[in-house]
This record gives sequence, structure tokens and C-alpha cells, in this order.
Amino acid sequence: MRQETTPILKSRHVEMLVISTLAIIGSFVLEVGPSGCVHLSGMPFCQVPQTCFSQDIFGVSCPGCGLTRSFIHLADFNLQASLQIHRLGWLFFIVTLAQIPYRTFALRHEGSLLMSNAGGKMFGNLLIAMLIINWLIGMLFYKTIGGN
Repeated sequence: MRQETTPILKSRHVEMLVISTLAIIGSFVLEVGPSGCVHLSGMPFCQVPQTCFSQDIFGVSCPGCGLTRSFIHLADFNLQASLQIHRLGWLFFIVTLAQIPYRTFALRHEGSLLMSNAGGKMFGNLLIAMLIINWLIGMLFYKTIGGN
């Protein structure tokens, strides 16, 4: 599918490529400690700070809470631990991983996209809806506050 590449669209591809690459690399260089805190591998004293403003301000986890730890468990090939942390972690890991070749392709072959902008927005909205529905199911049926 050919589409004119605007500077804004090109910038978006670069942004998503960088974020996705960092997320995947982070999955391999971080680990989850016994207390559930995330830290650099082999350096438990070098913890990553909590980043959920909803948890910090309201004491309630957001729909995405647990995705970082879920990604880390998936990088360690521990699907069971990943699913316990966040039921959709595996899906978001695959989508994040797929961004790397997709965005690289889009940048190298300007104007060639596998999906239209409207399709991409619809896919993004579907993922957000899935996160929210998953979170609500956890709140209603599992009496959890987090993303699981």
C-alpha cells in the first residue's frame, strides 16, 4: 500500500521504532526481584522507579500495570509468570516486537505501509479497548486492582 510519507508520519515511525526497541531491550536487561520490584539484571540495588501515576496518586493500578514485569518474564521464557502478572502481556509483547520490523520497513521504503493510517488507528484503539476490558474483568471477577 503506497501512501505519501509526511515529516510527521516519518517522525512517528522513528518514535515508535525507538520506544519499541527500548521496551524489548529492557525486557532482556531487567529482572523482577522477589518483592516484585524491577531492577537491572544482577544489580538489585539499581531499581527502576515505579511509573504508574494512577497507583501513586489514587492507589489503584491502571490497565497497563504489570506489562513491564510481564515483558521481563516473557524475555526469560516464563509464560506462566508473565500471565500471572498481566493476562495480555504476551499479546502486547508480540505487538511491540512486531513494531521493530514494521517501522524499519516503513522508514526504508517511504510510502509503503502494510496498513493504512486509519487501519493503524483502529488497531491501536482495539488494543486500548482490550486493556480496559481486561482491567475491568480483573476488577469485577478477580477482585484485583491491577492489570490482571
